Amino acid sequence: MVGQKFVDLTTTEVLPAALSRVPESVARREHILPLTFDGERLTIVMSERPSPETLERLRFALNHPIEVVTAPHDAIRDAIEQYYGSTEVRRVAMPVESAAEQIEFVELPNDTPAAERQMLDPGSPAIVRMVQEIIGEALHLTASRVLVLPVRNRLKVAYRIQDAVYTREDAPREMHYPILVRLMAMTNLSGLIRVHIGEKELALRAVFKPSQFGLLALIEVGGETAGPEYWQSKARRLGYPFLSLDAQAVPPSVVSLLPEAVVRHRRCLPVALDGHVLTVAVSDLPEPDLLEQLRFLTNRSINVALAPAGALLAAIDRHYGPTDSETADVILWELAQSPETLHAAGEAAPVGRAKPTPSGKLAAKAVFGYLHTLYTDKTIKLFEHIRAGARLCQRNPETGELDVVFPQSHLMEQLPPDAGKYIENRIWALRESVIIRLERFLAANRPARGVAMSYALYLAGCAFREGRRAMLDLGNMQDAWLNFLYAFAVRAFPTVQSNGALLNLVAEQLDSFSAKLAHLTEDPAFVAAPEQSQPWLSRLTAQIPADESLSADSPPVTHLVDLLIAEAVHARASRLVLVPQEDRIEAAFRVQKSFYGREGLPLQLLYPILARLGSMADTSGGLRLPPGSGQRDSRIGLHAAPCGLAVSVDISPPVSAIKASRALAARHHLEFVDLADFDAPADLLGIVPRAVLRSKAVLPLRREEGGALTVALSALPSPRQLDAMRLTFNSLINVAIAQEDDLAAALYRHSHPPAAPSAISPATLELLSPGVK
Repeated sequence: MVGQKFVDLTTTEVLPAALSRVPESVARREHILPLTFDGERLTIVMSERPSPETLERLRFALNHPIEVVTAPHDAIRDAIEQYYGSTEVRRVAMPVESAAEQIEFVELPNDTPAAERQMLDPGSPAIVRMVQEIIGEALHLTASRVLVLPVRNRLKVAYRIQDAVYTREDAPREMHYPILVRLMAMTNLSGLIRVHIGEKELALRAVFKPSQFGLLALIEVGGETAGPEYWQSKARRLGYPFLSLDAQAVPPSVVSLLPEAVVRHRRCLPVALDGHVLTVAVSDLPEPDLLEQLRFLTNRSINVALAPAGALLAAIDRHYGPTDSETADVILWELAQSPETLHAAGEAAPVGRAKPTPSGKLAAKAVFGYLHTLYTDKTIKLFEHIRAGARLCQRNPETGELDVVFPQSHLMEQLPPDAGKYIENRIWALRESVIIRLERFLAANRPARGVAMSYALYLAGCAFREGRRAMLDLGNMQDAWLNFLYAFAVRAFPTVQSNGALLNLVAEQLDSFSAKLAHLTEDPAFVAAPEQSQPWLSRLTAQIPADESLSADSPPVTHLVDLLIAEAVHARASRLVLVPQEDRIEAAFRVQKSFYGREGLPLQLLYPILARLGSMADTSGGLRLPPGSGQRDSRIGLHAAPCGLAVSVDISPPVSAIKASRALAARHHLEFVDLADFDAPADLLGIVPRAVLRSKAVLPLRREEGGALTVALSALPSPRQLDAMRLTFNSLINVAIAQEDDLAAALYRHSHPPAAPSAISPATLELLSPGVK
């Protein structure tokens, strides 16, 4: 052939960059094979020299300058089968314009052993191409949603375009689960399918749910990829007028001018008749034989207008009806589902949140107040963004182990065993490797562990704020730590768009990852005082036990908490406080107006103790006291202290007990005394040993003018008890009534010297003060 270069396809390699520029449908229809692509010019192989019209049509369709070389017809056919796959599985051709820009899909490595696959391999070229065509056609048609729906022995693919539905040719039912599993595997990090069109990245949300015939997939596209500007520009290039067809009504008399078979096959729609001239809408450069066919069928002159491909297909379905009336209603129903209703059939809907209680608000205020001693609002917004995003793992409540999180994991039980195994090999194994790597990173990087614990503390504050129960056992919240690092890595490294890329990051680029986290603790935009960042994080990590078995439910912690409360109840303390210091937990309690300290506790017990006390409290902050503590009202409170979160336990007798004591005194015409601020005279306390006073539960109050001694009791004495007191004090006795706990507290206070003010830190003294909330 003169002027045409001949190539031997048996020894010539087809470059992938060229192959990706020509869709399979175009290659088969035009019988062409892409050979090379130099960034601008596309070289294709044809069996004969093309006509100028054919060459011009290919230039517009492929959106590249074309250079043609030749090869035998059979050689081209064999090469198409080799590079595009067998034609045993037929597909409807995508509109050729979809090749105008390359679509790059995020891929995962294929780790599934071939011997274990019994269904069609979701990673096979046929399935990969089918999925790419489905999504590529949706983007080209500017569809808002795509539905992959099994129906009896077929697999239907439908697109929602404006207010109409367009369906592809059905696929074999055996492609159902391979396509769905492929889509599941592509939801790499957050239930989203990420694609690139040129330099633009799109995130398409994929949702899977059961239907009558099996799982379906609904993909949110959004219809933003090829707007009116693109089609208007194309119309100008081709020299045709532009029609949007958004809601254009075509008169039935015009619609009837062309047979439905021609309209659907040729993708052309009669839209207007002006005298003897019929205007026909198309979405691509019409072939010469199309115009001749339309002139012959209508016996009229034909004008061509260009319309968006999706709008054209939607208009055809509006005027000629759906192509598959049997399943039209089902398809419309599924495509119309809003995201809020996609939690049906097995997926838990968002849990309703109770109205926050006052105690929950105070606890949240304490947690956020402590976080704000270091972090700025920008960090809090970052934490909230991560909280609302995808997770890497979660703690199994039965085993306590960390389970990998997969979006819509409830669907795993509805997949065939082979499909489930494929997903496990493609996602679970990678994510488990990521978890192991991140755990090692946390163990070796103390500042990173501190930031991750800060995020776990933020989650607890959110739970308090929303009226939910929160556990403050930060040492056993590794799932929160790992989820933070996972989401932070995805946010800080835009190139991490797959599980494989994430594994590569945590396996080989830990220095970069560590530097990003370090920047978070040094940037004044994220931390209020960068110079205080490391000490603050060190204090927080020092408060977490190194031994994971030391939790809120472990015997050492439960026994210690019971002992602290029992000691406070014994002393009739009104408030017990535990306040973290630099090297210990300071414990102290208030008995009436006096403060008492006790031996400090190991700092690593702080959060297990907080978690234990939290588990003993109800949602309103009321604390369930251990058995043997008597009938007392108690409440727990959290407070932001300089060195961390502090806790207070308020213990008081029930109001009914105070009323009963007052009523007893009034009924017997006795004096009722409040001993909270009372100091007994030293000379009266010296009459008898104070151990005797405590054993007999009696407190001398004053000496009357006649020499009688007035004493405080919590109940009326019997004549025998009264005689015993006369002998003990060697004096006549007058009785006053005091509330039982008030009397016991006063006896404790008069028997035990309070701690010196210098022995208790200012932060603890402040929390012990009566006015602290």
